[in-house]
Amino acid sequence: MEDVNSSFLNGYISDSFQLVEGDSKTYKIVTYQQEHKEEYTIYEMQNDKENGVAQHFDCGVIRYSWEMEDGKRCGYVTTYEKGKAHHKFLLKELENGEYRVLENCKMGLRMTIRNETGAVRFYGMCDESMRKNGYGVEYDVVTGKPLFCGVFRDDVQTHVFQEFHEDGTMTEYENGEASNLPLLKRIPIYIGGYSFSESDLYVRDGKGSLIDPLTGFASKECTWRNGVMVDSVSLRNGWYCYPDETISLRGSVFRKKPVSTSLHVSAMTKNVTTLVIPNDYDNASIQCLHFSDYTNLTSLTIGDDCLSHVTQVQIVAMETLRSVKIGRRSFSSKKALTRPRDIDAVKEAELWIEDCPCLKKLRIGALSFMEYESVRIENLLSLSEIRIGESETSNCFFSCRQLLIQSFPLLKRVVVGDGCFCRTPVALVGNCPVLQSIYLGRYSFEGTKDGAVSKESNLVLLNLPELRTFVASLNNFIYTKKVVIEDTPNVETIDFSFTSFSNVTEINENNGGKLGSRIRMRHPNL
Repeated sequence: MEDVNSSFLNGYISDSFQLVEGDSKTYKIVTYQQEHKEEYTIYEMQNDKENGVAQHFDCGVIRYSWEMEDGKRCGYVTTYEKGKAHHKFLLKELENGEYRVLENCKMGLRMTIRNETGAVRFYGMCDESMRKNGYGVEYDVVTGKPLFCGVFRDDVQTHVFQEFHEDGTMTEYENGEASNLPLLKRIPIYIGGYSFSESDLYVRDGKGSLIDPLTGFASKECTWRNGVMVDSVSLRNGWYCYPDETISLRGSVFRKKPVSTSLHVSAMTKNVTTLVIPNDYDNASIQCLHFSDYTNLTSLTIGDDCLSHVTQVQIVAMETLRSVKIGRRSFSSKKALTRPRDIDAVKEAELWIEDCPCLKKLRIGALSFMEYESVRIENLLSLSEIRIGESETSNCFFSCRQLLIQSFPLLKRVVVGDGCFCRTPVALVGNCPVLQSIYLGRYSFEGTKDGAVSKESNLVLLNLPELRTFVASLNNFIYTKKVVIEDTPNVETIDFSFTSFSNVTEINENNGGKLGSRIRMRHPNL
C-alpha cells in the first residue's frame, strides 16, 4: 500500500495531451516526460473537464483506475499489478483516516481495514459494497496479533469461532446457528496452536487438544500440520490413563441428558472387532449409546427396527473402526414412523460420528434417526462415501438443524435418500478435494418456509474442485433463500427439478462453473 495514496501520479511531468473521439465520447490522453515517458493516462471528458473514469497505463498495461468529477479525483481507486486487479479503496476514506481496501483473491473478495497509521484492524470476507460479510479476523492494531475470528453480516459481528490468546494458542468454538457472542453460548471444541492459511484464515497447527463439546474435558491430544491432524493420543476426562469418572458440571447444566448407559460391556466383549446389534433389538432403559469402550472394533452393524428410545449416539475416537452400517427404522419412534410429516425434531437427540481415522464408509438405512435434531460427522480422514437413506421414502433426520460435510480429504460420494433432511434449513459441503458426486433424493432439503423458523434456508458449496455430478430430484431446495458456490468449477452433470431453487433471494458465486450458472439462470436479476 506504500504507493497507493491520494497523491499518486504527483511528481509526474506532463509532456503533452491530445483529445480524441471514440465510442461517442471525448477522451483526453496525457503523456509524461523523463522516467515516466512510457506511461500515459486516459480521461473521460465532459463539458471540457475530466468527468467519469480515468485510467493510467504503463507500456499499455493498466496500473490505476479511478473516478473524476469536474477535474478532481473522487470515488473509488483500483490498483493493478501486471494488469491484474490488486486493491480497491474509497479515496475519501484514505484521506480521512481509517480506510477499507478491497483485495482481489482467488478464494473470493477479501477486505483489509486499516487505521490512520496503516495498521490492520480487520481482514476477511466482504461484499461488493465493502461491508464485512462472512468470516473475518479482528486484529490488535498495536501488536498486529489476531484477537478473534468470527462471522459478520452487513458489518455486524454475529459469531465468534476462534479466539486468540497471548500465549500463542487459540480456542476454537463450535459452528452453531444461533449467535454465540454471549459467553455461555460458546461451545469450545479445540484449544492449541495455529497458523495462518490464505484460504481458511487460521487453522489448527502444532500441539493442541480436542475438547468434548458437552463436557469441556479434553478428549484427545493431537499434533496438527496446516489444519490436518497427523498424530493423536486419546484421553478420558482429560487423563491419559487414570480413569477419573468426574462428572462435568458444564455438561449437567447445559445439556441435561439421560444417564442411562449403552450396551453392557464386559471384559469378554470389550475387545471384540465386530459388533452386530440384531434386528428388533430395543430396550427402553437404553437412552444413550456410546461405543468408545469397544477399543478394537473394526465393524459396527445395527439392524432394522432397533433402539427407538435412544436420544444420543456417539461413535467417537475409535481408532480401528472401518465401517458403520445402520439399518432401517432404527432410532425412530413409532409416532415418527406412522406420522412422518408431523415430525418437528421432537427429540433433543444427536448423532456424533467423529475422530475415527480409519472409517471408510457410513451407511444409514431409510426411516432411521427421523426425529434427531443434530448430526455431527467430523474428522473422518479415510471416509470415502456417505449414504443416508435410500431411493424411496426415507425421511432420515427429517427436521435436523443443519448438515455440515466439510474437510474430508478422501470423500468421493455423497448420497441422500428421499425426504432426508427435508426441513433442514442449512446444508454445507466444503473443502472436500476429491468429492466427485452428490446425489439427492426427492423432497430432500426442501428447506423451511418464511416464518417457520427464525433462520433462513441456505445452501453452501465451497472448494469442491473435483465435483463432476450434482443430481437432485423433485422439490429440492424449494425454500432455500441463499446460495453460495465458490471454487466448484467442474460440475458437468447437473439435474434438478423446475421447482428447485425457486425462492432464492441471494446468490454469491465465485468460480461456480456450470452449476452456478444454472442456478443463476432461474434468477437473472440477482
